Formats: sequence, C-alpha cells, structure tokens
Amino acid sequence: MTIGQDQTQAIATGMTENNHPASRPNSRAWQDSTRPPDAAPSKQPPDLDALRQQIDWEHLHRLSDDSTEFEWELLQVFAEDSSAYLAHLKQAIAQEDFWQIERDAHHIKGASANVGATSIQTAAAALEQQARAKRLEDSDRWIAMLESALDQLIMLVRLAPS
Repeated sequence: MTIGQDQTQAIATGMTENNHPASRPNSRAWQDSTRPPDAAPSKQPPDLDALRQQIDWEHLHRLSDDSTEFEWELLQVFAEDSSAYLAHLKQAIAQEDFWQIERDAHHIKGASANVGATSIQTAAAALEQQARAKRLEDSDRWIAMLESALDQLIMLVRLAPS
C-alpha cells in the first residue's frame, strides 16, 4: 500500500491519532453489505439523483481538491469500513453494551462527516447520543436509517464512473 492509499483509507475511516487500526473490528469483503441475503434485487433502475443526495458533494470536492477519482475511492473505503462498524454496532445494541454503541456510533459519525455522508452522520449521531444517555428506545429506527443510507451509498459507489 502506498502512502497515498494509506492516507485515503485513514481519512475515509475517520482515523485519528486516538483510534488505532488495532481497535477496529475486522473489515468485511467489499461485496458484503448490510442487506439481508434474502433481499430481492430491485427491478427498477436506481434513481441516481436520489442516491447522489446522500452526499455533501461540495464538502467532498473541497476534501479531494476536485479529484473525482479520489472522491470515489474515499466513498468506497468509507462504505467498506462502515459496513463492518455497522455490524459491530448492531451486535453492541443486541448486548446493550452502551460504551461500545457510543464508540462505534461515534466512529461512523466522524467518518461519515469526513466524506460528507450526511444522513449516515445524522443517524450515527442520534445513536451516539442515545448510548450516552443509556437508552435504546429508538435504536431500531436509527439502525434502519443507517442501513438504508449505507445501502444507497454502496449502490452509488457501484454505479460510479470507472
């Protein structure tokens, strides 16, 4: 891996000096997503405009210095990393491990802010606040929102120009 690739991955995953890769859950293969295996593929073509609204493109353009290739690379790395964190977050919720919920939600929130994934950031922030307050009554709704937004982002990345 080159230094540039290391930097890309670090930015997309929200890595700072305070969170070392050794503390991250194991990454899943790119083809894995949070979609259940029995989910039927859509028969309608995806609405690209709706998918593109998931991202604050102005923020991403500034971050990437208007490099389209770099933007798609950041989004792909973010989607891969977030899929793993989402699975870990769901496990923490099932175990009512508030400390881990807060930590995973905080990571997803920060990484999504880095790449301009606004709806993912919103849902992760809500989960982080709930975990801090040690309550989970809306966690199913926020997890569903996270899964939906992440699925849309994954679809957008798969449809990215090559």
